[in-house]
Amino acid sequence: VIPTGIKFGTVSALINKEIFEITTLRKDLSCDGRHAHVEYSNDFKEDAARRDFTINALSYCPIKHEIYDYFGGIDDLNNRKVIFIGAADERIREDYLRILRFFRFSCKYAKEIDEAALGACASFKDKLKLLSAERIKSEMDNILSLERSPYILAKMFELGIVQVIFPVTRYDQTLHLKAIKLVKDFNISLEIGVVYAILFSATLKKLLELKFSRAEARHIDKLLAIK
Repeated sequence: VIPTGIKFGTVSALINKEIFEITTLRKDLSCDGRHAHVEYSNDFKEDAARRDFTINALSYCPIKHEIYDYFGGIDDLNNRKVIFIGAADERIREDYLRILRFFRFSCKYAKEIDEAALGACASFKDKLKLLSAERIKSEMDNILSLERSPYILAKMFELGIVQVIFPVTRYDQTLHLKAIKLVKDFNISLEIGVVYAILFSATLKKLLELKFSRAEARHIDKLLAIK
């Protein structure tokens, strides 16, 4: 057993060269939009209630082979909905990164974007400036790697969210869609650096400040020079 995140109640168990992360049940005592002060618990529903989306709050018992669904997550999965647990604005106040997580999960699972959540995301978009560049880039990398990202990015740009986190003045969805179609025709993957080049108008220095690696920044800078 490796105490990888012991202060958060998390350990990693190494079993036959495979790693399993194990986290004890918790409940939130206070949240400031970036960090949560938690207390350990023995209540699965209480732990599930601190998740962001209904589809993220499912528990599974491998002995009984039962799924515990406290907030209608299975129905939302079947209906391809990404819904916040409780009031969207309250969940976002707990952790502003949930704005980007909402768009990532919607990009991957949702048939349509939840309008109530969109309003809450737009209301708190400026709070994204409080988050570290590393956390923001990690979420955006995940969003941009998804096939439906042009549609999600267009909505994020329309709400002014992309402009808060990146130096973006326009988003060319048509070019992005063409790039995806082109790589499909050649049966290759679309480099994330190409997507950022479509999205950005940034200097090499600014890319480094946004926590792109030096190699990523140079690659994007070269692509921007071509564009």
